[in-house]
Amino acid sequence: MMSGRRRLSAPLVGILTATVLLALFVTDVLMVSGIMSSRGLISRTQQAQALIASVRAELLEAETSEHDFLLTGRSEYADAYKAATRALPAILADLRRLTADDPVQLRNVDALATLVDQKIAELRMTLEWFQRFEIPRALDVVRSDEAAAVMGWIRQLIAEMRAREDSRLEAWTIETRRNLDAALWIDVAALAGLVMLGLILFAINRDIGRREALEAALREQALLQGQFIAILGHDLRNPLNAVLMAARRLKQAEVSERWAKSVDYVISGSRRMARLVDQLLDLARARQAGGIPVNLTPGTDLREIVRASVEELRAANSRTEILVDSDEPIPGAWDPDRLAQVASNLVGNAVVHGTGCVEVRVRRSGSNAILEVQNSGPAIPPDVLPRVFEAFERPAGDLTTRGDGLGLGLFIAERIVAAHHGNIAVRSNAQEGTIFTVILPASVPKPMQAPANDPPAVKANLAIG
Repeated sequence: MMSGRRRLSAPLVGILTATVLLALFVTDVLMVSGIMSSRGLISRTQQAQALIASVRAELLEAETSEHDFLLTGRSEYADAYKAATRALPAILADLRRLTADDPVQLRNVDALATLVDQKIAELRMTLEWFQRFEIPRALDVVRSDEAAAVMGWIRQLIAEMRAREDSRLEAWTIETRRNLDAALWIDVAALAGLVMLGLILFAINRDIGRREALEAALREQALLQGQFIAILGHDLRNPLNAVLMAARRLKQAEVSERWAKSVDYVISGSRRMARLVDQLLDLARARQAGGIPVNLTPGTDLREIVRASVEELRAANSRTEILVDSDEPIPGAWDPDRLAQVASNLVGNAVVHGTGCVEVRVRRSGSNAILEVQNSGPAIPPDVLPRVFEAFERPAGDLTTRGDGLGLGLFIAERIVAAHHGNIAVRSNAQEGTIFTVILPASVPKPMQAPANDPPAVKANLAIG
């Protein structure tokens, strides 16, 4: 009898073990399938939320820039208005594509597009009157109740659209959690058959759960950090511009020498803060959109961009000799503003961290354009060299004694070069000093596209509460 029971127990144990493994396999398949199916829906909703916020931000940027232009008449505000109005149709088209599966939200998008067109027409009419010197009529439109009402309708409609997307996201999240809970109960029921196997599987499942929770927490923390940086940069920009504008007006006024020096301190500090804000915004763009967006302009001359950047740095660093070696124009399809940022960051880095003369060379090599920035001085330590293009990376002991940045200059330069489909490298030794080399294709590259599952790039617009 005992041997018979043992013979029966062995197959039974095998069957129970196979049943448990099969149940766990089915559970894992259901869990992965549920997560994969919900992943696309959740990503779509997050992108829609980001586009809705972008519509509101761009529209307010257009309105704010127009008002600033009416007040100051400065061309950069008109350029900002035009950029915002150009961006809105593309954002609305993307939003209409994402909400094509939701008839209610699609009607909301059409209504929003109508209101946006009405608001843009109002802003355009105001500018036309202003340019015709009919300033009272332009100001009447700005102050009218109708203009405020249109903006109020837009805010209300955007709030309703965001609420709908939030409710859909919550529903999909609840469904995903329900699937996970059901899978967990199946696991518990399967593990109840075999105590020893259940203990092992429970330990594995607990470890997986902890890793998933840790990964989710890290992802959420990274997302919150990116959003915080973007919002911080946006919120700082307007008060900072106001401080800088007021300081410049004081500079133009006839004040005593003592107050003039104080005004110079305010202007210098404001410009430094503006550079830090721009770096924070570029960091948010690079991390949230997978790369810094560029506006490629055919016929851009790299030599002239570098020379202009060097002239600005010479004015600010009169004690440092900066030499430029470039004999011929080097045209290409590049973003002039972004390449000026690259040149300024690299040369400025050489001025701050090097000693003696800074040499800048611009030349063509086949179908590529090459920019080299060389400075003498102590070599970069070998353990730091592989990380010089990482965000917030600065040499040890250099956080307070030298430089006025956040350690983002080289990171941003590397991201801009990557957006142009180029390469940037560095070598550093006691004989040559430190040499940064940028290689850019002189032919027309395809613009960088943000990954489909990533949120769109955060534009440097006023944050809306």
